[in-house]
Order: sequence, then C-alpha cells, then structure tokens
Amino acid sequence: MKRNILILVFFLGIIPISCESVDPYYKIDNLTCQAFKDEALTNLVKPTDIISENKVYFKINMSYTYVANIEKSRQWFNFTTSAYAFSKGTPGIDGLKDKLKTIEIFSNNNFNGKPAGTDIKDLFKWHDVQWDGQQKTIDSLVIALNQSSFFIGGNPYFLKLILMEKPNDNLPQTFTFNFVYENGSRQLVSSTDINWV
Repeated sequence: MKRNILILVFFLGIIPISCESVDPYYKIDNLTCQAFKDEALTNLVKPTDIISENKVYFKINMSYTYVANIEKSRQWFNFTTSAYAFSKGTPGIDGLKDKLKTIEIFSNNNFNGKPAGTDIKDLFKWHDVQWDGQQKTIDSLVIALNQSSFFIGGNPYFLKLILMEKPNDNLPQTFTFNFVYENGSRQLVSSTDINWV
C-alpha cells in the first residue's frame, strides 16, 4: 500500500500543473455599409435621394468574435490532459488574428478623373471617434485595426469613413470597401447608389 502511495506521489510531482499559452485575437466576421448625409450619422442616404452635400459619411458596421488559439505544451512528461486557465491577459490583447494589409475603396463609375475600379482611398478619411476625434488616413485605419487597443479601448461596432469630395459629374456612385488581409483573404462591402446634383 505504501508503495502505491509513493508511486502516486511521484507521478503527481512530475505532472505539470500548468496554464496553457493562449493567444487572444479578434476576427472580423461581417461588414455592412450605410451612407449618410450628415456627420452625426442620422440622415441616411436612400437610393432615390439626389444629394448636394460635398461630403458623404459611411458607417461600416462590424461584427467580430474573440478567437483563442491554445498552444499545447510540448512537455514529454505530461501524461494527462491539463486544465486550461486563460491567464495571458485581456481578450484581444494581440489585435486581429489575420492582420489587415490594406483597405481599398473603389467606385463603379469614374470619379473625378479616376477610372472606375481604381483605388480612391486617398479621397477618404476615417473619423477616430474612439480616441482623439481626428480625421485620419485610411492607411492609419489599417494600422489601428491591427492593434489590440482598437478593440479593447471601446468596442468599435462601426467605422466612420468620410468621402472628402463629391464627384464633378452627376454619375451615380456605388462604393466598395475591400478589406485585404495579409493571408490573402478579403472582405468586401458596398454602399447603395449615391446620386449627386
């Protein structure tokens, strides 16, 4: 009996009581887009509207989930399944699981000398409503989305993008926002037709 107890104590001593390494990330699941005539995002642009505003505001709604990637320990003497305790930190501490490479913005018609299908993100800004309230470049939005603080700081359920100028001609414009990830995947979302006068 003493021998069995000694063997049990010996094995308990070498079985690690460990917390597995958890890599917490966010993953953007779905995007939807609405266009507004006003900065407060209260006056929705309808497909039948003809607008005269110089700027149009786009609300890109995001749904995202928290993803935990558990790295199994590789200890040869771990003969049992360990309990997992998530002690690495705040969910999303590592930002997006698949990092964004760029956000491209296209129109279905020529826009102020730029052919249809040409990236026109330089005509857009994003409004950083979460931190400093400034209007920033789309490239800086990519950097912000890749960082953990963007998700942890205030649960961004939407992005606010601003088209900084209206088209010179009166062609209806549909804008497509293409989120391109470093792993080659893409997420696209499009606005409704916007008609200017």
